[in-house]
Amino acid sequence: MSSEYYSATLLCFLYLLTLILFEKLPYSQEKAAGGCHICKRIWALLQIHARQCKQKNCPVPKCMAIRDHSRRIALQQQAMDDRRRQEMNRTYAAATAAR
Repeated sequence: MSSEYYSATLLCFLYLLTLILFEKLPYSQEKAAGGCHICKRIWALLQIHARQCKQKNCPVPKCMAIRDHSRRIALQQQAMDDRRRQEMNRTYAAATAAR
């Protein structure tokens, strides 16, 4: 069996899981606690898929939304790291100038 077969099967599987998740989600009694273990597993699978997916029109529901969210979080983290690095450089320059 080829890798194309496996990726198509995986897409079908993820698609069915997300349909189950979005059907079940409004009725889930454990939303406040972060969801039931089934919902958490499905969301984890969706996130793993979204991180690796490169398709523009992916058939897996919420793939683009998860990808965009991950990209925004990464950009925020990078901006925070840049600000921290600039402050450390400024502190280091002030300490060496004081010597």
